[in-house]
Amino acid sequence: MPQFIHKIIGCCLLLLAAYGAQAKTLNYCVDPNWTPYEYLEQGQHAGLSAFYFEKIAKFANLEIKLVQTESWQATIEALTKDECDLTPFLNYSDARAEYLIFSVPYFQAPNVIFAHYQQKLIGGLAQVTNERIGVVKSYRLESYLNRYYPNIEQVPVASELEGLRKVNNKEIDLFVSSYYGANFLIHQHNLANIRIIGLADLKDQLRIGLRHEHSDLMPKINQAILKLSEEDHRHAFSLLEPVKVISQTNYTLAWQIGAIGALLVMMMGLRYYYSLQQKHALAQKNQALERLHQALEKKNTQLEALAVTDHLTKLHNRSYLSDKIAECINRKKRYQSECCLIMCDVDNFKAFNDNFGHQVGDEVLVVLANTIRGCARETDFTARWGGEEFVIICPETNLNDGLSLANRIRQQLTIESAKLPCPVTCSIGIAQLGSFDTQESWFASADQALYLAKEAGKDKIEVAIN
Repeated sequence: MPQFIHKIIGCCLLLLAAYGAQAKTLNYCVDPNWTPYEYLEQGQHAGLSAFYFEKIAKFANLEIKLVQTESWQATIEALTKDECDLTPFLNYSDARAEYLIFSVPYFQAPNVIFAHYQQKLIGGLAQVTNERIGVVKSYRLESYLNRYYPNIEQVPVASELEGLRKVNNKEIDLFVSSYYGANFLIHQHNLANIRIIGLADLKDQLRIGLRHEHSDLMPKINQAILKLSEEDHRHAFSLLEPVKVISQTNYTLAWQIGAIGALLVMMMGLRYYYSLQQKHALAQKNQALERLHQALEKKNTQLEALAVTDHLTKLHNRSYLSDKIAECINRKKRYQSECCLIMCDVDNFKAFNDNFGHQVGDEVLVVLANTIRGCARETDFTARWGGEEFVIICPETNLNDGLSLANRIRQQLTIESAKLPCPVTCSIGIAQLGSFDTQESWFASADQALYLAKEAGKDKIEVAIN
C-alpha cells in the first residue's frame, strides 16, 4: 500500500509540474511601427504577425502577454534585458543569436530598393555609389550594410513609413524595404513619386525569436508553425492588400420609403443608375490595378536579371555568387565533395586608369572577364566580386584542377590583352574548401593566397595552406 501511495503522489507531482510549465506566461514584444507586418493599435498587437502569432500560440498552448514598447530599438533592448521573452516576427542575425534562438521561418518576402521615380535603375546594393540610404535604427539592414557595404552613407529613420516618405520627398536617395510591406504603405499614404529601382541582396525570412532560457519551448513552437495551413497563409497575404473597397448605404433616404409610387420608382431608378456607375468605376479601378501589378511583375523580372549581373563585364555579381557559395558549403558538409575558390586581381590596375584613362581601365576589366568566361567550365560559377577583383567557384574540383584553370587564365590573358596599350597580368589566389570552412574563412584563405601572389612579384599563383 505505501508503494502504491508513493506512485500516486509521484504522478500528481508530475502533473502539477506539467501544468505549471504549461501555465507559464511569456512576455512578448513587437515592432510598434512596422505597418502592415506588425504594429500597436490602441495598445493592442495588430498586423500580419498578430494573425500568425495568435494561431501559433494556440497550437503550442502558450500563455502570452504583450509588453508595449515605443520603437523597434526599444524592443531589442527589452529582449536583451530579459524584459521580454520573445518577439514573433524578425530575421535571424548573428548579433541577435547571442541572446535569442530562432524558430523555422514562416513568412518570406523579397527586399527591394526604392527611390524617387527620377532615379535610374540599378542592379543592387553593389551599384550604390554616392547615394544616401535610409535605415531604420536596429533593423538587420543596419548591421548588414556596416559589414558588406561600409562605404554607403546611412541616414537613420524612425520607421519604414518615414523612410519611404523621405524618398518620396527627395530628402534621401534610397530606401530598402520588404516589397509587400512597402507596397502597402505606398498605396495607403499615396506616395506617388516612388518606384522600385533594384533588388536588395538580402531577403526577409521572418520567424519567432525566443530567449535562450526558454529554449525548451522551441520544439513546440516549431511544431505549431508546421500546423499553419495554406488557407492561413492565403489569409495572411490578404492582410497585405492595400486597396480596400468600402460600400456605403445612404440611410438618409429611409424616411422616403412609403412615399407616393412615382417618387419611389424614381428613387429606385436613380439608385440603380448610381449602382451601375459605381460598379463600372470599380471595374475600371480593378483593371487598372491588375495592369499595374502585371507591369510591376514584368519590371521585377527584369530587375531580378539586373540584380545578379555586373553591368560592365556581364559576369554574375557578388549577390548571385553568395547563394552559390552557400550551396557549395552545404554540399561539402553533406557529401564531402571537393570545391575550389579562385580569386583573380588585375595587377597595377590603378596605373591603367591613371595613365590611359578610365575607359581603358574598363576595357581591361572586360578583357579579364571574357578570359575567365572562356577558360571556366560550364559547371563553374564566375563573378566580378568588386573593383578589379574576380572570383571563380569550381565545384567538384581539387587543387590540381584548380591550378590548371588558373594557369590557363594567366596564359590566355596574355593573348587576349595584346590589343590593349600595354600588357595585362593578374595575380591569383586559390583556396580549397575545408570541412569546417564558412564563407568568411574560405574567402579569407583565398584572399591571403592572393596577397602572397602579389608579394611574390605579381603575375603569380599562390595556393592557401589549410
